[in-house]
Amino acid sequence: MSDFPYIQEPESLRLELNQVRAALKQAQERTQKAEEQGIAEGRIVHKCNLRIEQLEVALEHAQTIIKEHLRRISELEAVSDMDK
Repeated sequence: MSDFPYIQEPESLRLELNQVRAALKQAQERTQKAEEQGIAEGRIVHKCNLRIEQLEVALEHAQTIIKEHLRRISELEAVSDMDK
């Protein structure tokens, strides 16, 4: 177990990232279904596309956070290894 408690944070961020990916996929599927069925196409597709954009931004943000945490972890592990 690590001396750095926040090292576990990337795992929770990965879970959040997977949830965002799943929501993004659902929104894309709903958009495609709405387009295929032509049900209130303009409104539904527009709402789905807005949601897709939001989820893509959330996905990018989560990936950035994970990369930053992993970078910090590497730095702290390097310092920790030097202290040993």
